Amino acid sequence: MDLLSSSPLYAVVNAHFLLAGPILGLVGVGVLRLHEATRGWRSVVWLVGAKAVSTVGLVFPLAVLFSGLLPRLLGANPLGRLPWIAMAYGALLFLATSLLEWPFFHRAMVVRNGLEALRLSLRANAVGLVLLVALYLPFCSLSLLGAERGAVGVSPGDAGTEIFYLREGALVGRNLDGPEVGFASGLAFGGDARLFARRSEVGWDLWLQERGQAPRLVRTAIAPDTAQAPSQAALHVKLKQSVRTVEPALPETQGKPAECVPEGDSAWAVHLGQWPQDGLRVTSRDLRGGYRLALDTPLLSWEARCGTRLPGERLLFQMGPYLWLLDLETQRLRLFAKGQGAQVVSAVSRSTLP
Repeated sequence: MDLLSSSPLYAVVNAHFLLAGPILGLVGVGVLRLHEATRGWRSVVWLVGAKAVSTVGLVFPLAVLFSGLLPRLLGANPLGRLPWIAMAYGALLFLATSLLEWPFFHRAMVVRNGLEALRLSLRANAVGLVLLVALYLPFCSLSLLGAERGAVGVSPGDAGTEIFYLREGALVGRNLDGPEVGFASGLAFGGDARLFARRSEVGWDLWLQERGQAPRLVRTAIAPDTAQAPSQAALHVKLKQSVRTVEPALPETQGKPAECVPEGDSAWAVHLGQWPQDGLRVTSRDLRGGYRLALDTPLLSWEARCGTRLPGERLLFQMGPYLWLLDLETQRLRLFAKGQGAQVVSAVSRSTLP
């Protein structure tokens, strides 16, 4: 959950935000001028300085704190809580910047009046907040928030489909229709870590893959050799030859999802985009249209990754620190679990786990 999105476009927009603060100081000058309280160029210096101080000393530190607390605040209902949290954050930012800039407005006025300076600071920051929303909103992708939420259908084979994932230093697993079970704790991994399955002499083993590190074995014999452990096809270049492998590299967790059922048997084509604004794209093969699920804002950007097609036109995928289950046909979306880097193993019962 970075302050800056991975998108090059957003990098430019957010870098420009450093200049937008002082520029918005001119809004305050305009407010003073409307109230005939400006001191000419002295007001410009004071209010541009006010925005520079509040941007560097308040807005960015508050944004860093907010982004760190956001995963805990979202809890188990991220789509329901996020709009309210965003409004609360905007209100806090508005009040904090208005109070911080209050003394600057006081110095910028012709006739210094403390209460009137506070009123003008509140008005100027209200106008500035509206302008910032108008500037950033066209670049935001909020289709995930508008997704239809509800129950996703079950399949007769769900009881034999095990999903393993990582969460807060632990390895967790559950069936599509069952409760969570913890398998290991005390694991160290970063935000881009994921799981993959590899065949061994006794069946399937579960490995953890992290950027810049060799894969680590985290659990053996999670399923018999007859089970299916789909992985996203990866394309590696070695000795100038393209070689297909079943163990994807971390940058290759986008693109086509892994498949418990062949893509050709489905009426829907799925693509996990490279950037947060691309999100998850679903396209109909019979020209019925398509849709996209994405969440990309200046303060919160979630990439779609680690997708797996499941029987019954369903897709399990990760977006942000959550795993989601999507019905491709009805567009219904539900939160499956909080976690990352999921690996699906089908036709495996809990009795086979050591």
